[in-house]
Parts: sequence; C-alpha cells; structure tokens
Amino acid sequence: MSDEVLTEAGRKIMDASPVYGPMLVILGLVIVALVLWIKSILKDKDARADAHLEDVRKYASENETTRSAIAANTEQIRANTQTMTTMIEVIRERERARG
Repeated sequence: MSDEVLTEAGRKIMDASPVYGPMLVILGLVIVALVLWIKSILKDKDARADAHLEDVRKYASENETTRSAIAANTEQIRANTQTMTTMIEVIRERERARG
C-alpha cells in the first residue's frame, strides 16, 4: 500500500464523524498495542519453556550419573558382603576345628 492510500483512508475515517473517527483510530492503536503485548508474552513464555527444558535435560543427565554411581556402589557393597560372609565362615570353621 502506498502512503497516499493510507493517508486517504485515515482522512476518511477521521472525517466520518467527529467522535467515531478519533475513537476508531484510538481503537486501532489499542489493538496494535495488545497484539504487540501478547506477542511479547508468548515470546517470554517460549524463552522460559526453553530454559525449563534445558534444566530438565541437565538434571536428567546428573540423575543418570548418580544412578550409575549408586549402582556401582551397590555392586561393591554386595562384593564386600560376600567377602565378609566367606571370611566369617572360614573363621567359624577354624574355631570349630580347634574346639
């Protein structure tokens, strides 16, 4: 659209009525402001959602590392328990053999 067309449309709106013309212009400005405000809200919401997803990925990675460490520690505890059980059995057998 050329500037002349826009200017002519603006004149027609303003000349339509001394009350309705300016009200329509103000209404148009309010609508534009609302659209820009809603766009900024949605952009902010998307940014927060992206940050949240990044945090979720980070925590999932940390949790996987923790689970691996716990599994390794659990396996080590099982091995130590088995070793201690074997040692206790050997000591009991020696005590029985002495006694």
